[in-house]
Amino acid sequence: MKKKDRVVFPEGFLAAGTDAGISLKRKPDMAIFYSARPCAAAGFFTANRVKAAPVLISKKNIGDKRAQVIIVNSGCANACTGKKGFEDALWMTEYTARKLKIKPADVLVASTGLIGSFLPVSKIKAGIRDLCGYVKKNQSYPLEAAEAILTTDTKKKVAWEEFRIKGSKVVLWGTIKGAGMIQPKLATMLGFIMSDINISRKLLEVSLKRAIDKSFNLLTVDGQTSTNDTVFAMAGGAAGNSIIDSENDDFVVWQKHIDSLTLKLARMIAEDGEGATKLIEVRVVNAKTAGDARDIAKSIANSVLFKTAIHGKSANWGRVMCAAGNAGVSINPGRIDISYDDLMLVKNGSAINYSENRIKRILRKKEVLVTVDLKSGSSGTSVYTCDLTREYIKINADYN
Repeated sequence: MKKKDRVVFPEGFLAAGTDAGISLKRKPDMAIFYSARPCAAAGFFTANRVKAAPVLISKKNIGDKRAQVIIVNSGCANACTGKKGFEDALWMTEYTARKLKIKPADVLVASTGLIGSFLPVSKIKAGIRDLCGYVKKNQSYPLEAAEAILTTDTKKKVAWEEFRIKGSKVVLWGTIKGAGMIQPKLATMLGFIMSDINISRKLLEVSLKRAIDKSFNLLTVDGQTSTNDTVFAMAGGAAGNSIIDSENDDFVVWQKHIDSLTLKLARMIAEDGEGATKLIEVRVVNAKTAGDARDIAKSIANSVLFKTAIHGKSANWGRVMCAAGNAGVSINPGRIDISYDDLMLVKNGSAINYSENRIKRILRKKEVLVTVDLKSGSSGTSVYTCDLTREYIKINADYN
């Protein structure tokens, strides 16, 4: 790794990636995230009723709220693979534990790639040996680990926060993958978050769930929830702050930063959606309830008509109004205002005159904000998505 590529990384953790030959692309396709000792851990998983084998194994292993290692592969989802797939995922945890001389229950596993394929066990075995070799040599390459988890993504997605809690320096780092089959429920595509903060297992889980609900669960690329969606967080305690075991001022600081980190990562996914050329924020304001705001924003963000209009630089606000009305939420169409960035197109449910030159400039931008004002309450939220392009169709037509 070149010096200019180095990233901030929490004390007590190592990460690395290796090319095990699983993916058709010549790139790292296996990663390890390692804590020097078993530490507080939290995990959330897909709500899809079809769950991949690694999800089932990791849900069981994280049951005691601690972990030491996450082992990951891309290029094969190990989903819909029956008993053999389950045994292969279990073997990944056991073999990793044996190489590192730790407990198998302290190993979490995640996979991503094509559904229905079996893991190439011999390649996985060689990859685990390589990754454990980095750990034994105390070598850490976080960016290679971030690259190893990618599939149709076009770029690594990494973010970090540095802050202090009562004089103790804390580092929070995360990486995520996801570009298609994206509408998380309870978690996200594959996400790995590490910090050297000293926090109880219970409050790590509480804070992660709150952060997810304000970021990944307000994200959609194509309205599809994957079989493998997983997000893990591990907290090692090397920062040396007094343990956070109540929702005190220290917890508030921590929550602020984990919220910020997950939102950065969520926006990266929307920006890098399969074939995407634009990041779109759909903001619904003045709804009766937060749930109403979320449902309407998601309905708009998932509308293929809306997303293709944005890609075509068309200010077809009727598609926004139509999607809002399809959300299953009680609204008064005669009160709705719609704006693109700071330009209002609709007032009280009807079109108003606006500058064609201004709307063209707005729709040529890489980021577009669409605001829907319901004028029926005081709640609001934003959902992040991207435009729908010909390239999205090509990627998924050719995906095998």
